[in-house]
Amino acid sequence: MRLSANLTARLGQFHLCMEMELNGNAWGVVGHNGAGKTTLLNVLAGLVKPVSGRLTLDDDVLFERITKRFIPPHRRRIGYVFQDNRLLPHLCVEDNLRYAMKYACPASAPDLSFLVEFLGLGDLMKRNVEDLSGGQKRCVAVARALLSRPRLLLLDEPLTGLDDDSRQRVLSLFHRIIHDQATNVMIVSHDMDTLLALTPHLVVMQAGKTLATGHCLRLLESPAAMAWSHHACPPNILHLSIQSRCARTGLARARSVTGQPNPVNGLVPIFHLPTSLGAVSGQQILASLRPEDIALAWAPVEYISMQNQICGRIDNIIRHATRGLVCVDVGIPLLVEVSLQAMRQMGLATGQRIWCLFKSHALKRLVTLGLENASMTEAAHGRSSRECDTGPRQDSLGCRV
Repeated sequence: MRLSANLTARLGQFHLCMEMELNGNAWGVVGHNGAGKTTLLNVLAGLVKPVSGRLTLDDDVLFERITKRFIPPHRRRIGYVFQDNRLLPHLCVEDNLRYAMKYACPASAPDLSFLVEFLGLGDLMKRNVEDLSGGQKRCVAVARALLSRPRLLLLDEPLTGLDDDSRQRVLSLFHRIIHDQATNVMIVSHDMDTLLALTPHLVVMQAGKTLATGHCLRLLESPAAMAWSHHACPPNILHLSIQSRCARTGLARARSVTGQPNPVNGLVPIFHLPTSLGAVSGQQILASLRPEDIALAWAPVEYISMQNQICGRIDNIIRHATRGLVCVDVGIPLLVEVSLQAMRQMGLATGQRIWCLFKSHALKRLVTLGLENASMTEAAHGRSSRECDTGPRQDSLGCRV
């Protein structure tokens, strides 16, 4: 997706100034309440007409003031999951879904039966949408947007109102369409864990203006763009494959799926997380690890409760007024938050070898990927178990088991 915007729009007393050039199929939109995130989506969808400027999506000019060109919403092939769902109230669930399919390209439209089963809509198909709960309406809205097979999908707080099971399924579905099908998506969310699980590329907004765009790690070096983080670091998002579980220790061993060889020892990163997270051997998960939960040391530490001790090399150091952010390359980048005092005491510098220490419970599961196969993996978990060693040991990355 190539999105170019240089325009102004007005909605009552609110003024929006969009100036951005985006490349890539998935972008998150962040900012405080009232920053203009939803208005930005409405401009892209054609629901708010700009007063000046130009807007292009790939090779199509959606708006241009000079030529008086404005493509109406129904001709843009842009799907939208609104905060308030906006289903057709006079139609049942099935008719809402089939209405969206009228505007889809037949060869590329997703399978209706798959979405109905995966999102748990089978028993709801003949019910009027007004009789559904908020979470059920959200699942219908997600399915409807996908069935229209848009060239750009807009998501405004798409997980709001969902219970844990539905949230897992919808998040897994979004991850699949973004990373496996390269669907173009723009997401508004205040939940940074969820947002960064789907894309690291962000549009930062404040008071109706686009402050900055780019990869979240690069944005951390911009003091102006730090407003979006609410004075907290964005989480590390880890794509992990569960290798084994040990009932005696209560730990699971997971390998980084996206990691490169560790620059210190050439091995792919291994992490240890609690079995209570529920993932079973063979599954892939996305987990979050907050930068403030990671400690730094010059060497492995014995007789300590932190089960993850991983060596790496300092790739970058970002200094802000009240804290330091250290990016450590362990095969994947790990962002670590430290105090300015700790930075001075340790004499941290780029290129140094360092150890990242954190508890297994610091890893939080965000979503289990491939949930359409959940029943199969659950059965496999019930039939098999791994033997575990007696006594402590360290694996090749220095992670204590």
